[in-house]
Amino acid sequence: MANTSRMQRVSDEIQKTLVNVLRKKIRDPRLAWVSIISVEVSKDLSSARVFYTSLADKSTPEDINKAFTKSLGFFKTCLAKE
Repeated sequence: MANTSRMQRVSDEIQKTLVNVLRKKIRDPRLAWVSIISVEVSKDLSSARVFYTSLADKSTPEDINKAFTKSLGFFKTCLAKE
């Protein structure tokens, strides 16, 4: 099991990477105004839950979830490279 400081470091790195990917590499307009609020990783560091918010008026939460689901492989690839 990972200690809490390591979990926090991993969580912070995932958040930084996702923010950079959203800002620089994602071209989906549904994700244009999305901000990553926080990331929670499991105790064994095998999974993460990402919390986000959107300032876009036109995108519904369902549209944003669909965009994240569609881009999930790309996000995983970018995280693996980091």
